[in-house]
Amino acid sequence: MKRKVLLSIILIIGIGFSFQVFAAPKLSLRVTGKWTLKIDDTKLTGLAGSDFPGFFESALAQVDVDVTKTQGDASAWTMYVSKADSNWDTDVLVYIKRTADGSGAGSIAGGTSYQLLTNSDVVFFTGTGDRTGIKIQFRLDFLVEDINVDDYVTGINYTVIE
Repeated sequence: MKRKVLLSIILIIGIGFSFQVFAAPKLSLRVTGKWTLKIDDTKLTGLAGSDFPGFFESALAQVDVDVTKTQGDASAWTMYVSKADSNWDTDVLVYIKRTADGSGAGSIAGGTSYQLLTNSDVVFFTGTGDRTGIKIQFRLDFLVEDINVDDYVTGINYTVIE
């Protein structure tokens, strides 16, 4: 039997996170963390007239993920991720990676290299059993130097299927 849990996260440049959980019976997905990024002249690579760096990274453990109440230590599950743009510049790319396994009786694999988030679900990582304290990091890449001043918003969807 496949069980699915969907969690939505809002990623904002001036970036912050909020979340909403739609929980299936028993299987639980919990995501906590916040990243606020204000991009202004303090982020310049040099003096006035210089450029911003081509990318920004969050802390290694910016977001904490728990997958619990699985059907047992050998019960396999898959974490999928996608994004849902609200107000987003297509010249800003969002990447995600897993930086720590967390702990628990189960196991975890994959997701340790940056992966581009798109509007379609893709496999992020897989695991078995309960895992808590899985750490997530984000990266924003800029394809052009001139991005209009605005508050950019995209949602990050986490889906776990057991």
